[in-house]
Amino acid sequence: MNEKLKNFFERLMSDPDFRDMFASTKTAYEGYTMAMPYIEGVSFDEFKEGLTYIHNKVSYRKKLLNNELSNISGGTNIFSDVLFLLSQYKGNLFD
Repeated sequence: MNEKLKNFFERLMSDPDFRDMFASTKTAYEGYTMAMPYIEGVSFDEFKEGLTYIHNKVSYRKKLLNNELSNISGGTNIFSDVLFLLSQYKGNLFD
């Protein structure tokens, strides 16, 4: 994964205010647009691949939290799943 993108996702995990600002976006493309100043040189496709990587890396947590996710948002998509899981994840996603 691109180092800038990795740093961006790590910041999302560790900085609740930054995560809240990012979470205010509604789609992956809006999230990418908001993230652009922090991930200069990262393409939208790389950004989507990063979201998919995180989603897959923590998919076991998604299964455990699926009912909770549905209750919070009335259903989910990969973008909202990733944002929620980043806010909950305590491990290192990038090992």
